[in-house]
This record gives sequence, structure tokens and C-alpha cells, in this order.
Amino acid sequence: MSQTEPDTRDAPAEPASPGPVPAGGDLHELQIDSVRWLATPLGARVLRSPRREWARPLELAVSPIKENPLRQIYRFTAAIEGGPTGCFIKAYNESTPEGRMKRLLRGPAARTEWKHTRHAELAGVSVPPLLAFGVGPGVSYLLTESCLPAEDLDDYLDRAGWNGALGAALARLLVSTHAAGVLHQDLHAGNVLCRRGDEAGEPRLWLLDLHKAMIPGRMRPRRLRRGAVIRNLAMMVAGLRGWAGDEQLARMLRMYLELGGARLVDATDEEAASAFLDAVSQAADRHAAGLLRSRDRSILRHNRYFAPLRVAGKWEGHVFLRRRRAVERSVASGLTFTEADWAKALSDPAALISPHVGPGEEVVKYSENGIVSRRLLQVGPHRIEVFVKHYAWRRRLAVVADLFRMSRARRTFKLGHQLLARDIPTALPLACLERRVGRLLIESILITEAIPESTHLERFTMVRLALLEEELRTRLRQSLARQIGSVIARMHEAGWVQRDMKAPNILVQLDPRTGENRIVFIDLDGVRPGRLDLFRPLVRLNDGLWGVVSLTRTDRLRVLKNYLGGQGDWKKSWEAVRRMTLNRRRARGDREGQAPALGRLPHTGP
Repeated sequence: MSQTEPDTRDAPAEPASPGPVPAGGDLHELQIDSVRWLATPLGARVLRSPRREWARPLELAVSPIKENPLRQIYRFTAAIEGGPTGCFIKAYNESTPEGRMKRLLRGPAARTEWKHTRHAELAGVSVPPLLAFGVGPGVSYLLTESCLPAEDLDDYLDRAGWNGALGAALARLLVSTHAAGVLHQDLHAGNVLCRRGDEAGEPRLWLLDLHKAMIPGRMRPRRLRRGAVIRNLAMMVAGLRGWAGDEQLARMLRMYLELGGARLVDATDEEAASAFLDAVSQAADRHAAGLLRSRDRSILRHNRYFAPLRVAGKWEGHVFLRRRRAVERSVASGLTFTEADWAKALSDPAALISPHVGPGEEVVKYSENGIVSRRLLQVGPHRIEVFVKHYAWRRRLAVVADLFRMSRARRTFKLGHQLLARDIPTALPLACLERRVGRLLIESILITEAIPESTHLERFTMVRLALLEEELRTRLRQSLARQIGSVIARMHEAGWVQRDMKAPNILVQLDPRTGENRIVFIDLDGVRPGRLDLFRPLVRLNDGLWGVVSLTRTDRLRVLKNYLGGQGDWKKSWEAVRRMTLNRRRARGDREGQAPALGRLPHTGP
């Protein structure tokens, strides 16, 4: 049974009909202002509430909890008879050329999401209870219950971490989704809502954002194909690797099979189950690589995370706005900036590269090739300690090459975010600017976040380590060797090699609360694509730390073994590094007119 509520106000245009929806339960048709709604009984009560709380987020321009150019999501509490009800309202912007075209071809996006979510709900999939959807001129709305207290799964994982109960709950959610014939096309932790259970119970999960889901229909069978299921699971597995290990994810997938996931594999057939898990893992690798390539392309584009910027004096570049996940011990990575904030902060580039500094600031390096300074930068409401690196015009052949390539500042800005996306620690790039006359590069500026509580590796090993007790000194040396070796290996695996791996380019950041250390790579000018000459960073680093007596031969060997990761013959690699280090020292001694370092390396070398 449906009820119709006539509109008592003038509507600017006749909106499209909400359209057909799957059967199941009494639904009410309403028209409020210029929007036609189809609502459940509870949804109709929310829409008819005298104070109209459902409309207030839009009317008052409250900041949405999620947004992009095509849709915004607001949370509110509806005061209705029977008690307040927490709700989400999702507003789809369909007034843009892209939005109008999608609406013409597929219908209103909210109606599509309602239909998909309604199908999943009736099939037993845990989704937020639907309340209503509405269609108006250039916009459509979806109204659901909020399921509070709950949070996005990625936020929950950041706070509480992975556990077996969560893996079991996620396996059940995936089984019910695939049993309903639903393939979520954007299956990741951000599209799962999580409410923490009691100490003995599983968390409660809900699947979100089904507007792009594929559901059974006349042209698509309910039974899912093996390849489609593998690719769908790979999306989730790839995203969960930041919180869970391979063994934990494998246990979740095995539970998925034991619960009859997609009825594709007999969980008791160990060979078939292992083959299925391997296929999901390989598909997850491909999916993760594709996501990284997509994020790499977005760094120098306009989106919610980055933006191009132009300021006075023909300066132009790019700025950082926000990150999906904060970088460890980075304050700026957890903040949100606006383009207006940056336009004001960078309105005077000449002041940023001036040798004159204010209180609490200092010039670190000054030469004809540029200036490096540590400054306090006010960006909107945030005051951030940053390093400003100025690249001056070079009067050599490099000027010709700069006509056809990025400036060093722009390249380092992009490279820094590429490394951070691959969990390679570096200082967070905040902004880059360059000034050209035609295509001729005159100068460029790079701004990165300063790393607090840090000192470079050479000073740390020569001064700080010597002041520590033997037990703590040994633990820190082992931690440093493990981190340096593994991070260089990850960099090579990602396709880069650091040709200038000297100790001053590695910062050691100490946590004053725990005493633990963390290494951070800075000065990325020497990082280049390539997989050849892979021992070069180790040789350069070993040579630079040649005379440091606090580092033993075992420490240097530990760096090499962590770099190799159990692959290859470490003894042959050890000899190769030793020989290359000696050749480097001998060549430098010849150039400087000093006695070359020959023979076996001392106790401080390999």
C-alpha cells in the first residue's frame, strides 16, 4: 500500500519519477519541495518530521563526512516519535555534464543504489537499513539508518588492529554477498561499516556503497563465475594487507571456503583450496599494482588529495591536501588543507627562498645552486615546521634537458608521494613550485615537512650510539640494520635505486616515549628508476660510514642480509660489496692525492 502526500509548495521543475523498485514491504510515495521520494514506513516518518532534520545538513551546508565532486554523505539524527534515529543521507550531484549523461543512460544514481541495496537486504546481506530515496532536478538522495555506534572498517583497523573475530565476521559478510549473486565493484575496508562486538563476540559489519555493484538480472545469472569471485576477493585482500599479514588473510579466505563461499571450491580438498588461495593472492598483487599506478597518476592532478596551484610571479606547481591514511609520526599527514590555504601561504615565494629567517627558523645550506632553510609555515589554521629547498637556475647542459622534463622540485614532490604509497619512509612533500619563461626553467621550490626528534645516520652512529648503554646500543644497531636493508630492498622492488645513499640522507627518528627508532630517507634527488647496479646504495653507505667504530662488521652484514631477504648467496654478495667498496675508496684516494685504501677492510668494514 502506498500513500501520496501532495506538494504544498511551488516546485521549480517536475522531477523524474522514483521508478520501479523490488517488491518487499510497504513503501510510501511522497513529494517534498521538488523531490519525489519512495520511503519505508520509518523513512516516511523521518521525511515528515516537523523539524525536517533530514534536510538540515544540506540547508546549513554542514561539512559532509565523505565527499567528492559527484556525491556527498551527511550524518544526522532525526527526532521522531519513538525516539531519535541516526541516519545517513547521500546526495548525488547529477547537474554536471558527466552527471547528466550518467543519469540519462542509467537513471538516477540513488535509485540504482536503492535497487541494489534492496536486493542485497532481501537476500540476507548485512547492509544499512534503507529508509528512502528521492529524485529531484539535477540531484538524487539515498537515506539510510546510520547503524551507530559504528565506524568505517579502515578507521576501526587503525584503532584496534586485526583479529580473528574480525576475520570471521568479514568472511561471513563476503559469503552472504556472493551467495546473493552480488559483486561489489569497489570492495575495500572503507566500504564496510563496523561496530565493535563484546569481548567474546564478533564485530557487526555492514556493506556500503552498492551503487556500482553487479546484481543478478535477466542478463546475468545468480551463480557467480570463479574468475569474478577471485577478482572480487582480491580487491578486499589487497586493501587489508596494510593491517593483516598473509597468514591471517589466508585464514579468513579458508573460513570463506568452509562456509561455502560461492560454492566454487570444496574446502576439504586441500589442493583445490590452496590453488584458490594462490589465485586470490596473485590477483591481489595485480590489483594492488594497478591501484598504485592509478594513485601515481593522481599526484599531479586535481582531486581530493592534491591540487595544482598558481601564485603571483608566474609560479605554478602542486600542493598536498590530505591523505587516506596518516604517515607514522607525521603531523601534517593527518591534517586537511584547502587550495585557498595554500594560495595564501605561498603568495610570496621570494620570502620562502630569502636567506633572511625569522625566530625559530634557520638557513641550513646556502650556495649558488640554491638555498635550504628550515621554516615555520602558516597554512590555514595549521602552523607547520617545514624544510624549503630552492633549486636555482643551472647554467649548464641541464638547462636544455629541463626544457623537456619536470623540474627537480616537481619530480621530487611526485616521487616522495610515490614512495610513501609503497610504505617507504620519507619526509612528506607538501608543495612544489616552479617558475618558467616559456619552456625555460628559471628556478623551483620544494617544501617538505620537517622530521621532529631526528638526526642523520652519521651523527647518530658517531655520537648518540656511543652515549647509550651496551644493551640499548646493540638493540638500536640491530633495528637500524634491519630497517635500512629492508627499505632499500622495497625501493628496488618498486623499481628505484638510490644513487646517493649517503649517511646524511638517512634520518634516524627517535620516539621519546618508547625509545624506538625509525629511519626516514630524505633528499631524493639521487633516486632514479632502474634495477641495475643494485649494490650501489650499500657500497655508497658502507663507504660513508667507513670509520665509525660503533658499527661492527656484523652490523654491516646484517644490512646486507636484510636487503637480500634470504634470496641469493649472501657470501658472494658480501664479497662483491667488499670489492666495490675498496675500489670506490681507492678511486677517490687517487683523485684526492691520498694513499688509496687497499687490502682487507678493517673491523668496521665487511
